[in-house]
Amino acid sequence: MNKENETIVDSEESIKRVYEVSYILVPTISEDSATAKAEAFKKSIADLDASFISEETPYMRDLAYEMVRVIKNANNRFDTGYFGWVKFEIDPKNLASFEKAIKLDEEVIRYLVVKADRDINVYTKKSMQAKSIESDEANIDTANQDAKTEVKSDAVEVVA
Repeated sequence: MNKENETIVDSEESIKRVYEVSYILVPTISEDSATAKAEAFKKSIADLDASFISEETPYMRDLAYEMVRVIKNANNRFDTGYFGWVKFEIDPKNLASFEKAIKLDEEVIRYLVVKADRDINVYTKKSMQAKSIESDEANIDTANQDAKTEVKSDAVEVVA
C-alpha cells in the first residue's frame, strides 16, 4: 500500500501547475527597457519548459507607499515603478530557479509569485480603462439610475 501512495505522490509532483508572477521594476529604466526585461522574464520561464497563459506588459504607475531596494550596497527609495505580470504553467520543481533569478535582479524592486487559477485573470486599473474606452456602453451610468429607482420605491413604502 505504501508503494502505491509513493507512486501517486511522484506522479502529482510532475504535474504542471499555474502560477502568476507580478513584479515592479525600477522607474530609472526606459519603457523599452522595461518591455525588454519582461521579455527576458518570459524567455527564462520558457527555458524552464513552461507555457504562457496571459500577461500584461509593464507600465509606469504610482506605488501605494515608498519602497526601498538595496542596489550596489545603497538604499534606493522608489514611489513609482513599472508594474507587470505574467501567468504561466510550469512544473513546481522548476519554479525555484526562476524565483532565484528574479530575486537577484537589481532592476526588480519587488515581485510576488502565487499559485493561480487558469481561467481567472488579474484586471488592473490600466486594463480596465482600456476596456472601458473600447466599449461604448461603458459611458452609460446605470448605477445612478438604479439608486434613483430604489430611493423612489423606498419613499413610496414609507408613505404607504
